[in-house]
Amino acid sequence: MAALAHGVPIVTTQPQGIISQLRDGENVLLVPPQDPQALSAAVARVANDMELRQRLSAGAQALSKEFDWGRIAARTLEVYHALAGR
Repeated sequence: MAALAHGVPIVTTQPQGIISQLRDGENVLLVPPQDPQALSAAVARVANDMELRQRLSAGAQALSKEFDWGRIAARTLEVYHALAGR
């Protein structure tokens, strides 16, 4: 979360489940798990492509807003209210 909030371009492995907020090439760069060559290539790509770094940085900062504590608390309340039949 800190990396997102600071707009750091992120290279990470593809999640096992669906995380709709993660968009490859837009707010993160996704690589297959257990593929060191793909990871190395993605890091080199980010290091050598200023436009990609800027896009990932802006996307990361925008994505970080989805995970601030106010939004997390509001979503939690929505779930509790739905479970309680409100």
